[in-house]
Parts: sequence; C-alpha cells; structure tokens
Amino acid sequence: MPSLQLPRLFTIAIVLVFVGLALAAAAQLAARPVLAQIAGADFLVIAFVLFWLFLNVHTTAVGVKPWPPLGKPLGTPVS
Repeated sequence: MPSLQLPRLFTIAIVLVFVGLALAAAAQLAARPVLAQIAGADFLVIAFVLFWLFLNVHTTAVGVKPWPPLGKPLGTPVS
C-alpha cells in the first residue's frame, strides 16, 4: 500500500474515508438512521484530519517549521 510510505496522518485519512463511505452505504442499504449518524460523525473526523494536513502544508510552504506534526510513516521499521 503506497500510503504506508507517507506520514501516518495520510493513511488515517484514507482509512477514515473508506470507513465513512462503507457506513453511508450500509445506512442506505439497511435503512438504519443510526449508521447514517455514525457516518456523519466519521465525516466530521475526516474534515478535522484534512484541516490538520492543510495547516501542516501551509506552515511548511511559508518557510516555518512544519506544524502540526503528521507522524512517522507506518511502513518504517521499529527500532
């Protein structure tokens, strides 16, 4: 999986998108409003994670130390 070479937050964002889409589809297929509410909460978490990435990219672009941190890649060996 190529995202394992990226910082941890990218992998988390990708996983959350897939989970949110699966929950939204399950809510429609099973006609369960609770699943739709959980999917909505998941999409709010996705928005927070993407805003975190947005802040990091823009602080890096203006020459400031990258903030907030994104985490180490998941594919790196533990030492």
